[in-house]
Amino acid sequence: MSPYRDVWIVIPAYNEASVIADVVADVRAVFPNVVCVDDGGRDDTGDRAFAAGAHVVRHPVNLGQGAAIQTGVEYARSRPGAQFFATFDADGQHPAEHIEDLLDPILEGRADVVIGSCVSRGSPLRQAAWRYFRFLTGLDVKDLTSGYRAYGRAAMALLTGDQALMQHALVGGQRSAVLGQQPGEAGAEAEHGGPAGKCCNFFTICRQIHRNRQ
Repeated sequence: MSPYRDVWIVIPAYNEASVIADVVADVRAVFPNVVCVDDGGRDDTGDRAFAAGAHVVRHPVNLGQGAAIQTGVEYARSRPGAQFFATFDADGQHPAEHIEDLLDPILEGRADVVIGSCVSRGSPLRQAAWRYFRFLTGLDVKDLTSGYRAYGRAAMALLTGDQALMQHALVGGQRSAVLGQQPGEAGAEAEHGGPAGKCCNFFTICRQIHRNRQ
């Protein structure tokens, strides 16, 4: 029996049919509990994830990565025995064999949240936004947009609480307004919360943090 029966891996996915089966299989080689959220895609991502052994939840329309993660987390938290959670991108950019390293500080009680970082991938604008966030919050987080994260149950409860849902509704409305201006064939990144939407969402959150500190 796997030692990770109380761990759930959440994979938000949008039109990732070409790689999702391999990603799910790689993760399930160590972690048996995987939920994939098919975020309103136009291909058979959900079907391929299910065939590879994942639980699958589908959005009827594309809501963005943040909403997909929240849906997956809420599903995982409802499963019996679930105590620890990690999010994992569906495009295969993260090494599945390192999820254990990500979870170790939480399993050992040394952290509530762990964020895997790849600072070199950040554009100058993104780096400036990260510095602004660190200035506002005092948190030394290197890669704010990383989809490679692990959480304990208490931290996850905060992430899916009423306040988080209200913030997500605000940010989701901004995302819809921005993405409505994108061309119909904008591509997966733009339609799944691309650079313009992410930048708008980020500064909306920063403004709220600044107001709360005043």
